[in-house]
Amino acid sequence: MVMKRSTKPMSELEEIAYVTKIAHEIGRNLRDDGVLGEGDLISEGWIALQEAKVRYDPCRGSALSTYAYTRVSGAMLDALYPHAPRG
Repeated sequence: MVMKRSTKPMSELEEIAYVTKIAHEIGRNLRDDGVLGEGDLISEGWIALQEAKVRYDPCRGSALSTYAYTRVSGAMLDALYPHAPRG
């Protein structure tokens, strides 16, 4: 998934759509045990996206879209981890 490439920053609605798409993607790839809902994942992703925009450093060589995707999906997976079955 790639953020829109533009010189203009994404609007809040575009950001919500972006985070929602990542939540759907993660939900498709993981077994749904009903512990955390999609809304919870979207909330975690939204917070991570806001932090990614602040912490992004273009001098490190990656695109903002790559950095943001990694941060957003990682935050969502971190939220799921405590609820993962242990075996």
